[in-house]
Amino acid sequence: MRPATTVLLHQTRENPGISERSENSGNLVETSRQAPGRLGHFPEFTPVSEVSAAEFAGAIHGHLPYSTFNYVSLRSYWPEALATRIGDGVALLITDTNDQSPFLTILSNGRDYRYIQSLIDYGDDQGLGTILRLVPECSLCHLPEGLKRLERRDGSDYIISLDAVLDPGTPELVRKHQQAHNCLSAHPGLVVREVAVDSSTTRSALQEIDHYWHSARNGSDTNAWEQRAFLRCLSNQADFALNALLAIGEDGTPLGFTLNENLHNGYYMAHFGKTRPGLAGLSELLEIETARHMARLGCRFMNFQEDHGNHGLRRMKQSWNPCGVLRVFDVYAD
Repeated sequence: MRPATTVLLHQTRENPGISERSENSGNLVETSRQAPGRLGHFPEFTPVSEVSAAEFAGAIHGHLPYSTFNYVSLRSYWPEALATRIGDGVALLITDTNDQSPFLTILSNGRDYRYIQSLIDYGDDQGLGTILRLVPECSLCHLPEGLKRLERRDGSDYIISLDAVLDPGTPELVRKHQQAHNCLSAHPGLVVREVAVDSSTTRSALQEIDHYWHSARNGSDTNAWEQRAFLRCLSNQADFALNALLAIGEDGTPLGFTLNENLHNGYYMAHFGKTRPGLAGLSELLEIETARHMARLGCRFMNFQEDHGNHGLRRMKQSWNPCGVLRVFDVYAD
C-alpha cells in the first residue's frame, strides 16, 4: 500500500449520522488510537489481529454469516486485514488474492446508503478507486444514485441444510450416503470422533493429513493460499473456538478431518477439510458425520464458504445441494 492522504470523517452536530471531511497527511489508513484490542470507528481502522473474537462477533451480530466477514477466516486468509465499525456493521480493508491490490468492503443492514457512499469516497481519496469489492447483498438494499453493482460468482457462500444432509432419502444426496457407507464397509476399523484442537497431537495429525492432500495436488496458487491459511488457523487456534472431527484408521493412522466453527446462530462455518488420497467416500463420510455432530450442538445450516472461481471446487460444493447462496457484489461508480 502506498502512502496517501488519510481522510478522517467526523460526525457533525447537525447530522450525527452524516460525516464531513477533514484531511491529514499520513499513512493510507489511520489505525485506531483506542486501547489495544478495541475495534475503531470509521475511518479509524484496527488490525483484526488486535481485536478479540468476542468483540468482532459483537460488531457483526445480527448479520448473515458471510465468510469474508468471519473472524477466523480473516485471521487465517487475510492476516493483515484492517477493520472498522461503520453504521450497524463493519468495513474491511483487505487484499485481493488475484492481483494483490487492497480494497474496501462493508457488511451492514443496507438501510442507510450513506455508509456505502462514505466508504467509496474514502477509497477514492486513498487511491483505492471508486469500487467496493465482495459486498454482501444485504448491504445493498438501497444503493446510492450513480452506483452500480456486479455479482461476484467467485465470492458467494454456499449454504447447506443439515436436515437435508442427514436424511439418507434426500434425492440429491442419496449417492453421498452410499459412498459414506461404502467407505465404512471398506475400512471396518475406521472411526470418526471429535478431537481437541488445542492438543499438539491433534494439530500434528491435521497437518500430516493436509500435507498428504497437497502432495497429491498440482500446487496451484489457490491451493497454496489455502494451505497457508490453514497453518495460520492452527497457529492462532487459541484465539478461536473450533470444533474438529478426525477420521482414524484401525491402526491409529489419521485419515481425514474437518475443522469447523459453531457461530451460535443456527449456522456453523466449515473452515477446512482434508483427507488422505485414495480413500473413496471418506470426504462424504466426514461431511455427514460433521453435520450430525454440529446438529447436536444446535446448528441447522452449514456455510460451505465460496469456491474462489475454482470450477472443481464449485462442482463439489454444489453437489451437496445448497439450499441458498449468500451473494456478494462489486459496487462501483457509474
